[in-house]
This record gives sequence, C-alpha cells and structure tokens, in this order.
Amino acid sequence: MNDGATPLSNRAIEALVKKYTKAFKSNKSMSPHKLRHTYGTNLMEQSGDIHLLMTQLGHTSTTTAALYTNPEG
Repeated sequence: MNDGATPLSNRAIEALVKKYTKAFKSNKSMSPHKLRHTYGTNLMEQSGDIHLLMTQLGHTSTTTAALYTNPEG
C-alpha cells in the first residue's frame, strides 16, 4: 500500500480520458465532460430512472438531472 498516494489532478484525468477514448474511438478523443454526459444520457435512455442518474452523477436536484432526459432539447 502506498501511504504517499495523492488524488489525480484534473489535468491528469483529462489526459487519461483523452488517451483511452482516442485509442478506442478511431483516433477521436473525448473530454471528461463529454464522457460524463454520454454516460448520463445513456443511463437515462436505458433505465429511465432519474434517481439512479442523480446518484451516479452526484446531482442533488432533479432539475439538473432532468437535462439528461432530453439532451438535445
């Protein structure tokens, strides 16, 4: 166990997301924001459960979570 472990920085997370999405999406990278939004939209389409979405994305408002029910509207 590494007692000196520190959380990843925002830049490090962004670099990892871009690196791995580029590797799997035909050389097109994705930002962490886009990845999160895609996940939220897909979760709502598949489950229709706004409370599950709120839990998964850390939302406290159904108004915010409802943005994923109609992402293009």
